[in-house]
Amino acid sequence: MQLQAPNVRNVVKKIRRELSGIEIDLKVKGINKIKKDLKGAATAMKKLTKQTKASQSGFEKFNASIGKAIKNVIRYDIARTIVTGLSMAIQ
Repeated sequence: MQLQAPNVRNVVKKIRRELSGIEIDLKVKGINKIKKDLKGAATAMKKLTKQTKASQSGFEKFNASIGKAIKNVIRYDIARTIVTGLSMAIQ
C-alpha cells in the first residue's frame, strides 16, 4: 500500500469501505459483579450525600450557638464593666 499525499484520501476511503460491514460480538466476563459493584457505589454515594447534608446542618447550628455564646460573653463583660465603674465611683 502506497501512502503519498494525493493517495491518502483514496486509501482511507477504501479502508472504511472494507471495514464498514464488520460486526464484533463483545462478551465481558463478570458483568453481573460489575453491575452489582456500580449499584453499591451509587448507594454509598447517596448515603454519603445524606451524611454530608446532615453534617452541614450540624455545623450551621454549632456556628449559630458559638455566635450566641460570644454575644452573651460580650453583654456580660459590658455589664461587669458598668457595675465595676459604679462601684469604684461610689468608693
